[in-house]
Amino acid sequence: NLGLVKKSQELLDDAVGCYRTALQLDPRHQKARFNLANLLREMGKVPVAVREYQTLVKQCPDWYEARLNHGAALVEMGQSAEALAEYEAAWKVRPGDTDLAMNVADVYIRQGLPEQARAWGKRARKG
Repeated sequence: NLGLVKKSQELLDDAVGCYRTALQLDPRHQKARFNLANLLREMGKVPVAVREYQTLVKQCPDWYEARLNHGAALVEMGQSAEALAEYEAAWKVRPGDTDLAMNVADVYIRQGLPEQARAWGKRARKG
């Protein structure tokens, strides 16, 4: 797709434009929205990326990677409670995922909640 080509050429604003054009043509073009959200996050435009991820997980509630990336972007914005909710939703899609359990444990550590972090660490070891 043209957005990926532009990104590979490091024409990031052009890539964003390509993804937005694709979404104007088809607002449910899930791969374009996922790529757009990832690129925006990579460019440091995390709040805008979060909005794209929110739309995507509403359209595709079982898309694990979208939920995982959405949770990570929320963490970057300091929205721990929202990130934990997104990670819980991702856990329902892919229970037992070790990386996800470690992400959740990390959020709890940042919040100063070692018992919750330990519980998720145990889930990671069971994964």
